[in-house]
Amino acid sequence: MIYDSGLITVCELVNVAAPGDMPCERLKARFSAYFGEIRAGITRIYLAKGAGENVDLFVQIPDEGFRPAADEYAVIQMYNGHGDDADDKQYRITALQSGTDDDGHRVYDIQLTRLERNYELLTV
Repeated sequence: MIYDSGLITVCELVNVAAPGDMPCERLKARFSAYFGEIRAGITRIYLAKGAGENVDLFVQIPDEGFRPAADEYAVIQMYNGHGDDADDKQYRITALQSGTDDDGHRVYDIQLTRLERNYELLTV
């Protein structure tokens, strides 16, 4: 697969509030990778619906030593045909499957559900 659909940044949700203060959650980037958008099969879509989830985006990334986890978050930058950023949306990782692509390279297939509200990104 060609990973030219955009850039995914996998994030963890962290509380940046001082001890004793109300929680203040931000997304903290763990790693980024280029991804290819893949088509979700009808079975996967119906299984997600049965679990009360939507499949808003389904992507594949190469296994480069970082493993995403279900219930982490992702910030997606989709690229249009000119290589410019088309959007910058946040998703929750609802499922993850490791495997190999047609060339035998290790990959992760990631199922994503769009967040109803966005978190602020933690800047380092």
